[in-house]
Amino acid sequence: MRKRRRFLPVFVLLCALSFFVTAAVRARIDPLVRALAVATVDDAASNQITDAVNRLIADGNIRYGDLITLEKNDTGTVTALTTNMQEMNRLKNRLLSELDQEIYKIDENRISIPLGNLTGTELLSGHGPEIPVRIISVSSSDAAFKGEFTEAGINQTLHRIMLEVSLDLLILLPTGTVQDHVTSDLCVAETVLLGPVPGSYTNLQINEDAGKDAGE
Repeated sequence: MRKRRRFLPVFVLLCALSFFVTAAVRARIDPLVRALAVATVDDAASNQITDAVNRLIADGNIRYGDLITLEKNDTGTVTALTTNMQEMNRLKNRLLSELDQEIYKIDENRISIPLGNLTGTELLSGHGPEIPVRIISVSSSDAAFKGEFTEAGINQTLHRIMLEVSLDLLILLPTGTVQDHVTSDLCVAETVLLGPVPGSYTNLQINEDAGKDAGE
């Protein structure tokens, strides 16, 4: 009986010590795991967005002439650019619908984290047991078209149609969940305009209108 009484305080002390050591290790490791998980998912999700947009372009679904109508005067100078918001919204909805499905198909092995990466040592990077990382939900997704103008030579202007895609993801880790926000800007169509930028378009109306429609 006396031995049991002597052992009990030692047992309690060992349990308390084990608890504090585990808590200290977790407090140090958790931020590293979360940071690596977010960076890994960002890279994988950005690649998925790029692949989805490239498929739309390759299938002929995104063409400059379908998105923008050029109005010219008798000399052939572009005087106005009109955006086709119906076509832009159709493409946006199709892309987001595809991404909402494809994002879950990212291979877990592709976004798992080797334990050696937590050491910060290049020699151990990519080695050791894998820490599982899984995307469990897309809480929101959005896309907006923007216009960009850059000089392309003497009396020439390059007009690009950019697509900004953003995803809010929930990532599952062994230690809990973490939220992530992924944004990608991609050029989906472009053309060279002869002459000055049309005055009715210098304020990038496409950016303002597209953002407004996307929010609706």
